[in-house]
Amino acid sequence: MIKQKRLPDQLNNLAERLPLNARYYLKSNILPEQFLNDSLVADELMNNAKPSFLQLDPLEISAQLTLRDYCIFKSIESSEYIDFLFRKVNSKYGYAKLQEFSDLSNEEMFWVIHEILNEPNAVKRAKIIKNFIQIAHICKECKNFNSSMAILSGLDHITVTRLKDTWEKLAPKHRRLLDELKTLLDPSHNMFKYRQLLKNESSPIVIVLLYLTFSFSFIL
Repeated sequence: MIKQKRLPDQLNNLAERLPLNARYYLKSNILPEQFLNDSLVADELMNNAKPSFLQLDPLEISAQLTLRDYCIFKSIESSEYIDFLFRKVNSKYGYAKLQEFSDLSNEEMFWVIHEILNEPNAVKRAKIIKNFIQIAHICKECKNFNSSMAILSGLDHITVTRLKDTWEKLAPKHRRLLDELKTLLDPSHNMFKYRQLLKNESSPIVIVLLYLTFSFSFIL
């Protein structure tokens, strides 16, 4: 889709308004000639419409995951937790946003599995796993334990762990980082290590306890 419109004279955060896989082509209103041919623009956009996972920056992916998760999280009404426990769907708010937030874990986990299994080349699969490990680590540092745990669950899924040839191509330092991150998922003693991590966290955090999922934490 190509849209042409005049930008407001006072426009802030132009880059933040740009959707994923979109771009701006700017021209002066004073000049009458067309800046770019519409067909050329369309061809270029189509060529870049489906970037591969390995073309994306792990830091940017982590930032987008954290932003999306937090935007959904902050929209949850406090009454939704009670409505969720008692399945009160006919109350004022219900628990639609809480359910949407809960579903993010499965969505992100299966995204990890799909990206890995959809790549036929073992070397590229190893690179994808490496990137996901980096993303999980960055999400943890951003206090986005939701996405970090979901990614780790995807990496620990049986369909991924059975790819022995792929894991053998993963560098030892990334294996060590993955092992360190997996301590978050240790369920022993009521997830003691994860609760200690939250206890020792100096930044303001919000803890969400869901009976059907893990605990999630986000920085305010």
